[in-house]
Amino acid sequence: MTALDEIKRLAQKEFPLFIKYISDGLTGALVQNTHFFPMPVRVNFAKEAENPEEKAQILSELYENSKNVCGSGYTLEIELVSTRSKGNRKVLKRICFLTEDDYLAFLIKSNSAENATASSAEGASAGAGSTTGTSSGRDASSGKDASEYETEGFNEAIFAIIESGLLLPEELPAWAFKHLEELGRYHEDEHFWQNICKVARWLKSNKNCNLYIRELPFINSIPPKFIEDNKNLIHSLVTQKAIKISFEADHGLLGKQTTARFRSLCKEVPLMLGQMELKELTVPIEDFCNLPKSGILQGIENVFIVETEMVYLTFPECKKSLCILAQGYNANVLKLCDWLKEFPLYYFGNCSENSFSMLSSLRGYFEHLKSFCMDMATINAYKDCLQKGDNSFVQTIPPNLDYAENQAYLFLHDSEEKNCLSQDNISIEYIQKALAQLFHDC
Repeated sequence: MTALDEIKRLAQKEFPLFIKYISDGLTGALVQNTHFFPMPVRVNFAKEAENPEEKAQILSELYENSKNVCGSGYTLEIELVSTRSKGNRKVLKRICFLTEDDYLAFLIKSNSAENATASSAEGASAGAGSTTGTSSGRDASSGKDASEYETEGFNEAIFAIIESGLLLPEELPAWAFKHLEELGRYHEDEHFWQNICKVARWLKSNKNCNLYIRELPFINSIPPKFIEDNKNLIHSLVTQKAIKISFEADHGLLGKQTTARFRSLCKEVPLMLGQMELKELTVPIEDFCNLPKSGILQGIENVFIVETEMVYLTFPECKKSLCILAQGYNANVLKLCDWLKEFPLYYFGNCSENSFSMLSSLRGYFEHLKSFCMDMATINAYKDCLQKGDNSFVQTIPPNLDYAENQAYLFLHDSEEKNCLSQDNISIEYIQKALAQLFHDC
């Protein structure tokens, strides 16, 4: 760890106390502690002091990144000392943050740099494999320079959040640190944070309102675009959980319809709409949840969930079976469909870490769900088609895999350059044989 990294660590360590200091002052709990700043940062140079060249290099890096050069951040206080052997020489007296603005600017700049690095790594990973969508809203990880943000409104933002009662005092520091860039960003609308809190508080108190954003009761004072542009920020104040399906769906709002696309795999059991035999249907997820009421499922005995469109379109015929297209995170919406619990259910995704994670997630809702062509036999049969895919979007081994699935997952997890077999590479003949083995008479 470099001395600059140590300053970052120590600055972050003080953040909960800083937020308490700000909160107490804003709420009148005590007179603001004027001694919080200057905030000293004690970096140990004991080892480096033995090597003058190494110490000079460290001091040079600290100087280049200090307020002395950058105009904000930590300050190096230099003292001129007179010695007998070397005459007058400059000595580092202390490192400190002189003001709240200096402290916040340093944290924002540090976070921006880290987020920019993380975003670049994610972008490179996504370029090597499939990508998935993200929810709408401002991106806190924009990687902008701290000079593009102002910390003047930080206290106003914190006060608005405290006043709203959306976060407990013990929750505020972690939330604030995660959203430093938004808190430090300048907003022309002086009521920006009051409006953010107003929307979040209303959503928290009015779950499942079944309204569109433009129909919310305060929309005359808060434009719909304001909410659209700040979905992630509003969501973070309503709940600390990540967006599960979409901002609208998670908060009981109506929005752009999420749809389900499905087709029958059996000519003898077609999808009927009146007197019409349809090859496939696409319906809003709300209607898909109530599909049994339509009578369309009459005669269906098995359901396959397929990840990619081309495999969905070319999936072989199978007696009394339905095929659902559920690409990427869209598979999550199937958790809303309780009727799937009544059918033998099979998930056919890529042989990849993320697809096994999705399988595990769906199995948390549908315990009887089985995987299809997601095993070592399939991987070995198409080992020449393995390629580099995305790393898993979860940090731990998926909990709901059986032994064979777990073995396949671990194999892919340990294969850095060839950790994905796209189901598009699996032939129709192979799928037909797998179906025959599954049903014997299919």
